[in-house]
Amino acid sequence: MNINNFGKSGTDSVSGRILVVDSDENVCDMIRVHFQPEGFGVDWCSGSSELYNIDVSDYRLLVVDLGIEDDSGLNIIEQVKQSYGPEEGRNIAVIACSQRMSPATIINALNAGANDYLLKPFSLRELMARVHAVLRRC
Repeated sequence: MNINNFGKSGTDSVSGRILVVDSDENVCDMIRVHFQPEGFGVDWCSGSSELYNIDVSDYRLLVVDLGIEDDSGLNIIEQVKQSYGPEEGRNIAVIACSQRMSPATIINALNAGANDYLLKPFSLRELMARVHAVLRRC
């Protein structure tokens, strides 16, 4: 299936499903290629308007670029955590990523509910290690 249609990749994976929310489709392609051999299914959407048409509860983890659509990444994290946080009986993990590394950006992401933060461009090996660490904690 064309990932531009933000549909499911068709794989009921062993490790779980990851949704990448990023305006750059190439980021998702790289994550998909690296994560599929590890048993993860990876889907992509480019922003909040597409995200609202997706059942986020199908995913174990979201990777959210804070810089999408006029910095709406923080709003996406807050809404996901309010809807699918531990209080609601389902905890969907979130890793925020951004090209900005200021302490304020990191603090805002963590305060919005992100479980971890990663500076872009990131190493796929580091992302894999962070995904495994976040999923162990959740």
